[in-house]
Amino acid sequence: MSNDLANFEVTLVAAPAAYRRFTFRDLYMRRARGKKDGNQAILVDSDGLAIRSPRNGIFSHRHSEDMGTMVVHKWEVYDGPGPDANIVARARGLHIDTGGGVFHNTFSFVFEHGRFKGSTLQAMGVAPKEDDEYSIVGGTGAFAMANGVVRRVLHKREAKTEIDRITIKGLIPVLNETAIVGTSLSSDVHNFS
Repeated sequence: MSNDLANFEVTLVAAPAAYRRFTFRDLYMRRARGKKDGNQAILVDSDGLAIRSPRNGIFSHRHSEDMGTMVVHKWEVYDGPGPDANIVARARGLHIDTGGGVFHNTFSFVFEHGRFKGSTLQAMGVAPKEDDEYSIVGGTGAFAMANGVVRRVLHKREAKTEIDRITIKGLIPVLNETAIVGTSLSSDVHNFS
């Protein structure tokens, strides 16, 4: 079998030399189970079967903690913990039970407020406890190419709702056209066969 990488290109570029730092403090993410006011739903159980109501084919919202269970979510993120708080963003994505109630999460914070409206932050990570961190692995709009950390701390737990206080800290590269001193910025195509 040939290891033909003729289509692989290596290009010397000037790396970003500066970053903009951003921090969101005291945001509150609400995670709710249940048919009424729920913001997450189980899609697939641990046997890989879609969870549907036998009568009408609608996804159920029952809670499960079996390895392989996949849940879609759109958790609301507010600027405060109380009922008068405003929605800042929604965390839209999936979480999958990887065993023992430990979930792998992948989701995008989709901002709905002010100058960040329409911008996203992509986060992912494993949540083994109530207080966790997720990696910021990218973003769009105001957060293009962002990296950083989302810190989640359980603020309040009720029957079917959990409210987490989150802090988001990250860096956004400031892309520039500055050339590397003494180096030609030419593209090179290499054949590594």
